[in-house]
Amino acid sequence: MTHIIANGMLNVFMIYWVLVVIRKAPGDLFVLRRYYRGDYWLEFSVQLIIILCLFLISIGFLLFSILPFCILLMRESASFVLALLGLVGAVVTLDRLCDGFESSLVSVRSFLLLSFLAAYTAVNPFSWISPVYAKSTIDDPFRLTVCPASESNPRNSEGDIIELNDGTLLLAWSQFTGRADHASAVIAAKKSADGGRSWGREFILQDNIGEQNVMSVSFLRLRSGNILFFFLVKNGPDDLKVYLRESADEAETWSESRLVTDRPGYHVVNNARVIQLSTGRILVPAAWCADISKDYNEQVCLCYYSDDDGKTWSQAPGHAGLDGSPAMEPGLVELKDGKVLMIIRTRLDRIYQAISSDGGEHWSPVKPMDLTAPAAPATIARLPGSNELLMIWNNNPKGNKAGWQGRTPLTIAISRDEGKTWENVKNIEDNPDSGFAYTSATPFQDRILLTYYHWKKGNPNFQNTSLVFYSIPIAWFSAK
Repeated sequence: MTHIIANGMLNVFMIYWVLVVIRKAPGDLFVLRRYYRGDYWLEFSVQLIIILCLFLISIGFLLFSILPFCILLMRESASFVLALLGLVGAVVTLDRLCDGFESSLVSVRSFLLLSFLAAYTAVNPFSWISPVYAKSTIDDPFRLTVCPASESNPRNSEGDIIELNDGTLLLAWSQFTGRADHASAVIAAKKSADGGRSWGREFILQDNIGEQNVMSVSFLRLRSGNILFFFLVKNGPDDLKVYLRESADEAETWSESRLVTDRPGYHVVNNARVIQLSTGRILVPAAWCADISKDYNEQVCLCYYSDDDGKTWSQAPGHAGLDGSPAMEPGLVELKDGKVLMIIRTRLDRIYQAISSDGGEHWSPVKPMDLTAPAAPATIARLPGSNELLMIWNNNPKGNKAGWQGRTPLTIAISRDEGKTWENVKNIEDNPDSGFAYTSATPFQDRILLTYYHWKKGNPNFQNTSLVFYSIPIAWFSAK
């Protein structure tokens, strides 16, 4: 923040002096004409060139560097803007002092402007290249605990992000008043106008309408431009259903809730899981069993689908399962040939997969991938503008023996052959005394925005669990 304030102060000075040069160029020309004498044609020409050059430089600098950056800064913090306004008085005073030097008016103003210009360029070396200086400050990943745990909310987890039409980010997550999966919870939210570097006030996006809680957010932008907001409503171990709400005005207002999963039983749909295929079909992947307290090992993975932008829903006839072991928390990605790849959490030391050739209605036999993992969900997505798939998972060599407490490190890998092999294995988080899981991955400009929970070992299960936001350039994932 100190760096941003320092740059903002310099920009306030610069934008004022640029406006001064533009505003006073006609007056400077008039003064120059008044002092012109035939014997001083060389001095006159030099002063004239200085005035014209400063005027053109100022116009260009104003349009292509200062104004975009100042707009960005003003969106950063209202208190920051108010603090900078106090500096304008000092700049105005300097300008008035310049008016006292009639014969050297242009020289004094030129010296001040060029001094500020040199300082600005020294601090912001990329300002000549990029219209918005922020480009030079976001080339590196940045991480922050966006929703820290507190006494009243000991668990903040399962988030998702969607970009609104004006570039604002909307983040929503499960905000619990207890630590357990059945504890009371709401869907909380907040917004960012600067790519996630700072966030506005927290508000409730979805009240608790379940007997236990609401949780696990998925956002989906439809081709129509509307936004679908999916969430779970939990009433008990035999009653967990998926609902959705729709917004036609960029998340300002939402429709009434609509039921997606009308089958009785317990439907586990992780955060950031709903996708829309190239055909327009929407798929909601779920792990289902009749009663999670009795039938945990009987979980199978299936999809609900909609071919009318979420107005009506059908349960797919096929499912993907494992004999004698639960198939849990599926994730989906569409392959280049139109098939759908499902990844599955298991207790078998590996991430498993299945393939659908008919839009998620039926699935091939389940088989293991060459990715070791504990009992933890993975996330799969396609990197925008490429043929590469991104996998995010807990690459713990102990596999299932690590338990759910062993959800570390948090690792990424890239596939360039549609999920057959994986490379560029890198750790995002590697603290052995923590756990990281339930990731969302949202493309934003030239970055991938991640959210995931951070739980510290030594606490009871999910006590003191915070939500982390991590912004990473797309190029970082593919780089060797």
